[in-house]
Amino acid sequence: MEAYLGVLQEIGNIGVGNAATALAELIGTKVLISVPQATFVPLEGIFNMVGDAEEPVAGVLVRVGGEIKGTVLFAFSAPSAMELIRRLLGEGFSDPFSLTPEAASVLQEIGNILTGAFLTAISEFTGLTFVPEVPFYTYDMLGSIVSTSLVAGEVIADRVLFFETEFMLDGQAITAHFFLFLTPPSLATLLKSLGLAAENL
Repeated sequence: MEAYLGVLQEIGNIGVGNAATALAELIGTKVLISVPQATFVPLEGIFNMVGDAEEPVAGVLVRVGGEIKGTVLFAFSAPSAMELIRRLLGEGFSDPFSLTPEAASVLQEIGNILTGAFLTAISEFTGLTFVPEVPFYTYDMLGSIVSTSLVAGEVIADRVLFFETEFMLDGQAITAHFFLFLTPPSLATLLKSLGLAAENL
């Protein structure tokens, strides 16, 4: 179990480092990061990691093909999403429902960049190929977005790869959650590439 957690922690460290670099370049300010929480969680345990199923979040969904198939969800709390918009556009919004198309596009691109940072980390660590499709931005209850992720990913395995971290922008915390929903064959392929077995999850 310790070896399994160590592998995921290392992937998380690389992914968060990549994401922090990408954010810093995008926003133009230094980005500090917390040590990421990294684990495989049961589908039914997702909300224990993040919060209530009815909590509204800003999410970016990305379908993934290649050797690994599934769906990535990058989710931000509403305050974190609004802070990112303010940083990039210099414009404040009361909530994600009030975003202009330009602002929504900015969040979509941020999610796309951060998703790419994590997928690159996993790919570099495992040697597996990920082919992301065009991202889709949505603002909804977390439970609804997760349901959409499951439908988009077709048949999904009963375990989800989960990373959580905080980015600090001039003392302002941005909490981000990364979920990788995989098809059962893809989960088996990923575990094998990491030298792990399903019973270790």
